Amino acid sequence: MSLDTESRAFWDPSDVEGELKRVFDICNGCRRCYNLCPSFNDLFERLDRDEVDGEAEKLNSADLKSVTDLCYQCKLCFNHCPYTPPHRWEIDFPRLMLRSRAIQTKREGQSLQDRFLGQVDAIGRLGSLFAPLVNWLNRNSLNRWLMEKTIGIHRRRILPNYAAETFRKWFDKRASNRAAGAGRKVVLFYTCSVNFNEPEVGRACVRILEKNGVEVQCPEQRCCGMPFLDGGDIESTQNNAKVNVDSLHAWVAKGYDVVVPQPTCSYVLKQEYPWLLKSDATKAVAAKTFDVCEYLMSLHGEGKLDTRFVRGAGKIAYQMPCHFKSPKYGL
Repeated sequence: MSLDTESRAFWDPSDVEGELKRVFDICNGCRRCYNLCPSFNDLFERLDRDEVDGEAEKLNSADLKSVTDLCYQCKLCFNHCPYTPPHRWEIDFPRLMLRSRAIQTKREGQSLQDRFLGQVDAIGRLGSLFAPLVNWLNRNSLNRWLMEKTIGIHRRRILPNYAAETFRKWFDKRASNRAAGAGRKVVLFYTCSVNFNEPEVGRACVRILEKNGVEVQCPEQRCCGMPFLDGGDIESTQNNAKVNVDSLHAWVAKGYDVVVPQPTCSYVLKQEYPWLLKSDATKAVAAKTFDVCEYLMSLHGEGKLDTRFVRGAGKIAYQMPCHFKSPKYGL
């Protein structure tokens, strides 16, 4: 199986079709991922059709495309699968779906929906600039109907609000001790969702880190690229990755860790960037990247987390994000 984006085999449609059928045949015999996600339910329903009768070789191109399109890269199947590397069958279902989507995009072009959803930074800047209007439009039934008809975003899909003051603006203008840390030092990869939609999460991260004597810096950055990758746009993902790695590595080389308040983005920096770029700088950034909860718990484990609260925290429910559950993450 070729998962090297620089290899000719990776981009060979016939090669990926053969690999999809090989993996789907193994999945059919196992079915451990039944009901895990829409991709597997769709796959097994297609394999169970009378004309297919469980033979993956009989699946047609529409079948393969349907399974690929339903994958949303939660990575949970990698946990369930008993045949992941170093097993001789070398099954990496999420990466295979990414490869299939990338070839599909290269051959047929991106859908309007994928092109639109990939432009997170541009949409975020506009959304924050015109926050009251955009937030109203995102709740307006007529506009939601138009969005569904034109770019395929369902009218009932709850969309995030945009903040008039982005996290970046708040951070740049605040008085802080970010240059006065005497101990631990981090750069915050604050992510596009925190920057444009939930700046309060970023503000809380900074305040908690600084309360614990951690110096916080925020270098320039782009979206991690996962929306591009989801849409099969490998080149745009790599372009964002190169910009972010160049920015972050300059700080990592000076002894800073990279802390991320969004689990998907931290996963992308740790796992997808080394796959896409394969440079020493990328590996160095990945090795020093931590989710903010992971980082704070490491402080707690060392007895260095300040848990003195004005009011008791009480009981706190925490749902482990899907991307933390991947053994690739290293938790």
